[in-house]
Amino acid sequence: MNTGFPSHTSSVVMTSSVATLLAAVGLWVGLVGCAGGGAGADVSDRSSYPEAPYGVAQGDVITALSFSTATGEPYGLADIFADSDKTLLLLSTAAGWCTACIEEQGALEELSTTHGPAGLQVMVSLFEDRDYQPATPALAAQWQQDHGLTFPVVVDPDFVLADYYDSALTPMNMIVDVNTMTILRVSTGWDPSAITAIIEARL
Repeated sequence: MNTGFPSHTSSVVMTSSVATLLAAVGLWVGLVGCAGGGAGADVSDRSSYPEAPYGVAQGDVITALSFSTATGEPYGLADIFADSDKTLLLLSTAAGWCTACIEEQGALEELSTTHGPAGLQVMVSLFEDRDYQPATPALAAQWQQDHGLTFPVVVDPDFVLADYYDSALTPMNMIVDVNTMTILRVSTGWDPSAITAIIEARL
């Protein structure tokens, strides 16, 4: 007489085996994710900028963009990557005609002052003046002085950062993991609570 017990037992054993397999796969995925850039990645090696492929979306490695300072000197992401004291970048775009950009400068300075010692680098990139003309080093110098900023203000007259968002929604605020130069977040407008939460979680 077939009571059905052997079949039930097999089903239980199979379910248990599947659960064990799924748990093992989940653990492996978690370990790879914690590696920051894939298994075997050495995030402590800051001797050379991360290699391609590069991208413009969250989760991509950002290319080594270069800008100009208020004195006309080149300064870019490779310089930030080379600074071993920096572990997180908050890159914000701005324009002279952008009211929201102007309003957020004080908050950016506060973030820099508060979290800079822990490894945060804040940088503002200007792409146009109030007349919609390409930004100049003189504009960067004036912007830094007018807003009392202690972090780098650079100019992007060719607007290379336009590839990363819709410029009609300026400002853009991008958070980058400097160890791997991976884009963690790209947002438009100013959402201080979300940005502060990410910074505090990563530092």
